[in-house]
Formats: sequence, structure tokens, C-alpha cells
Amino acid sequence: MHLLEVEHQPVAHQRLQRALAFDRSAHAYLFTGPEGVGKQMLAARFARVLLCPNPVPFPAPTPADAFDAGPVGEARDACGRCTDCTLMEAGSHPDFHLVYRALNRFHPDADVQKRKAVALSIGVIRHFLIDPVGRRPARGRCKVFVVCDADRLSDDAENALLKTLEEPPPDCYIILLAHSREQVFPTILSRCQVVPFRALPPAYVREFLTRRDLPEREAEYLAALSGGQPGFALWAAQFNILELRGKVEAFVLQSLLEPMVASKGLRELVRSLGKTVSGQESHATSEADATRTACRLVLAMIAHVLRAGLRAACGIGFDEGPGRADDRAARCGERLGPRGSARALHALGRAEAGLEINVNHALMFDGLTIGLYRSAANPSAAFA
Repeated sequence: MHLLEVEHQPVAHQRLQRALAFDRSAHAYLFTGPEGVGKQMLAARFARVLLCPNPVPFPAPTPADAFDAGPVGEARDACGRCTDCTLMEAGSHPDFHLVYRALNRFHPDADVQKRKAVALSIGVIRHFLIDPVGRRPARGRCKVFVVCDADRLSDDAENALLKTLEEPPPDCYIILLAHSREQVFPTILSRCQVVPFRALPPAYVREFLTRRDLPEREAEYLAALSGGQPGFALWAAQFNILELRGKVEAFVLQSLLEPMVASKGLRELVRSLGKTVSGQESHATSEADATRTACRLVLAMIAHVLRAGLRAACGIGFDEGPGRADDRAARCGERLGPRGSARALHALGRAEAGLEINVNHALMFDGLTIGLYRSAANPSAAFA
């Protein structure tokens, strides 16, 4: 559990190490960036350093880009040998608290347990953060709280958390995780030190996946699909991704001729994936969240084939070697042409925006497939 296991995040490392070097760690941090790029991993490793009574200098060699955002003084990490480090490694440190939406299932109030974990509720925040904040650390050093989905705090939870962030105990550190700072309440944002994270290089994601024994072709596709998010790529790898790819690309081609039939097929595919996601998520995500996650995966796969089709229509070629999936992308690009491919990507963008504002999934896929059909029927039309 070393800090530098979180790679290609120099700004985050630089800000945290500067605080450690001068013993000026903030009591409230906000880690922002895409999902699956190491926010929660680095939060846990930073917590390990805060909880360790004997931090040590980083062992050499340090990766060249680890601190390319500026000097930090002497970089430090947890010792890895003390009782606190052993407890963190085992995931049982009494002063490390991970707070997430689905903790409502472990709340002592039966009414809170029954509610859907759509937002990070006041019940979860009060019982699992605000109440333990006021207690003395079990190990005597400090307490660290890592709050997932801080951009999904309910209004009541945000107001309750605000007082704790304004007057935190001296032995308490709170790390909030969010996709972007714009989605966090301004009152919360103003009381936190922001630590930004960025998407990772596709080559690193591909290497990350091959190190986990994924076949080269599958790793190549997932790296292109992930948008620089290895966590998303690793999560998607649990499915038979190449078989799923074939189904999605077949529906894209079908939508150019029979949009409503293709929409129905995509909706059924998402429903099936959502059930799988709901059964496998470690944090027991809600059915609505599982469906949204499945939609994101399918839309990312549609985006991949449309981009490949646009490259083919423009005569640029493919990122991957020849194969059946490339043939589908070539046929899609040939049917749409360069302008039609651009219109199809515009329709996809509208679908992705609709997903973010909770548009009905059936209507979203109907609109997308009709948009693809119109792009093929009239590729030179202006964007609507």
C-alpha cells in the first residue's frame, strides 16, 4: 500500500507531500477527477501515512513524473511495519472510516435501512461520520474519514457536514471524493483543499490490464474504451467484453435501418447488464445506479464504434488490427460517411447528456437510435 502505487497523478502527489513535509496537512480535502483514476486508492494510502506514527522517506528510485508539479521537500510514506500499518493493510484499522451511500443498510434505524441509497443521506453522514468525529481515536493518533460520492450529498447531509468541516477536531481528517468540483456544494468546496486528479494515458491503462493477465486484444479495447480510467476498464473486464462489443456494434448497424428494433435490443441489453452490476457491486449499489452504470458502459461502446467508423470514413484507418469488429466499424463509416458520422456522434452526445440528468432510459435509447437512423438517411443535414 505505498503512495506511489497511484501513478501519473503528479499534482495530487505534490500537494499531499508538501503538506506532509511541513506537517501542515489540511483537516478537509476534496479529491476531484474522473472515476477510476486512483482517488480512493490514494486517499487510503494518504490516510495510512497520517495514521502511521513513524513515516519514512520514499525509497529510491522515485518515478520521474511522480512530483513533476513542483518541489515538495522530503517525500514521505508510511513505514509499513508498525501496528497501524498492519491494521490498514488488513482493512481493519479502527480509526479509518470509509463512508458511502449504501452504508444505510448498516444503520441501526430500520427506516433508514429501507431507503434507496440514491443520495448520500443525512442518516449515513450523522451515524458514520459526525457521531464518531467527536470520539477520541481508538489508537490515540488521529481519525481519517474518506467520503465517497461527495457530489451526491443530500441537502440535509450537506448542512450537517458543514459544521464539522468548519470546526473539525484537531485529531480528525476528512477526505471527500467527487467527480468534479462543479458538482460539489460551494459551501463544502470553500472549506476544503482541492486535490485534482486526471485521466491516465491509454498506454498505461493497457499495461495495467495486461499485468492482470487480460488477453492483449481485450486489454487494447478496454484501454481505448476507458477514457484513461483504469478502474472503469478493470470493472468492465468482469464481463465477456468482446462478446458484448459484438452485440453493441450489431445494434449500432441495425439502428441505421431499424431504429426502434435496435433501441429495444439496447434496452434489453442494459437491463441484463444492470442486474449483473447490481449483484456484483461491493457497495451494494441501488438498482437505478446499476442501470445507469450499465448505460454508461453501453454508450461508451457505441462511442467507440462511431469514432472508429468516422476514422474509416475519413480514410484514417483503425487503432487495432483487422477483425470482425473492425469490419462492422468500416461498414458503419461507409453507411454514414464523414458528415453522417459526425451527426451520429452529436446524437450520442445528446444521449450522454440525457443520462446525466436522469432522462428515461427508454426515451434516451429511442432518441439515440432515431438520431443514428437520420444521420444515415440525411448525412449532410445541419445539426439539430
